[in-house]
Amino acid sequence: MHSKARRSFSLFALILGGTILFLTVSSASIAQDRLNFTITKLKAGQPVFGVFSYNHDMLNARILGRSNLDYIIYDTEHTPFNMENFREFLQNMKTPDGKFKVTPFIRIGPNPSEIKYNQWVVKQALDMGPMGIMIPKINTKQQAYDAVVSMRYPPFKGSPYQEPRGERGFGPTIASGTWGISPAEYAKRADLWPLNPDGELLLIVMVESKMGVENLEEILSVPGVGAVYIGPADLQCDLGYCGQGTTMPGVGAPPAATVVPEAEELIQRTLAICKRRNVPVGISTTPLDVVQRVKQGFNMPTVGFDFGIPAAPARCLELLGR
Repeated sequence: MHSKARRSFSLFALILGGTILFLTVSSASIAQDRLNFTITKLKAGQPVFGVFSYNHDMLNARILGRSNLDYIIYDTEHTPFNMENFREFLQNMKTPDGKFKVTPFIRIGPNPSEIKYNQWVVKQALDMGPMGIMIPKINTKQQAYDAVVSMRYPPFKGSPYQEPRGERGFGPTIASGTWGISPAEYAKRADLWPLNPDGELLLIVMVESKMGVENLEEILSVPGVGAVYIGPADLQCDLGYCGQGTTMPGVGAPPAATVVPEAEELIQRTLAICKRRNVPVGISTTPLDVVQRVKQGFNMPTVGFDFGIPAAPARCLELLGR
């Protein structure tokens, strides 16, 4: 090889090597810098576990934020929609380094048919700084589309993630402070995963009716839907079995505490669709069935609630015959 050719080849190799190194370091930096650790685990194929939070006390926020949970869902479907309390709750969930060890989500109250006309609910919730929203009773593709639109900002010029075009208004002063980044950085990162691979927000759609199960393939075709959560209680209400238990059948629970066969069949259909499409899927569990549900393929289950008497006092009362 002539010396001139060797110099050209060496220069090319240097540039190529530098480019590869830059891309590798950049990718590693993005991965290490992710704020939503629940997404990190889901991308790695790991199951994640959470609870619904109905106790919105600040001490409880600190306890949950330092626990071994992966996420919590601050509920406002069945508790008051109090955004000032939610803002303080999020601040108290953060660990001393200013990060969220446990990912905070919020379940809002409006049903999806109301989201299109109540985007302010989604906007106010996101502007406090959670890492995602759970929306109950998603039944159709259009409802899922409206949910995505309500959570996204209009796309950046030249962004490859143009659709569905978001309609969220920009005012992230509180949210960016909660995340510990600038408003400009928040604008880049406050997008839906996996539509945007670097997005930090997760849209969790609740499937709670026979219609929702029948339309699930279409619902999951909407870019921006990040996870599915099956609500056994409302699913059974939809089928005419309101008040029936939510533990999976065949685990030793009394019949009145278990899901009816008709509903369990729909639960398994939902699970099969989500597994085939590689979409995270959750369901409520108990100590009786959590291991079995995970073995079935549920990789985002809830493991209870945060109200009631804790285990140690409950055990003491049991020993005292109370």
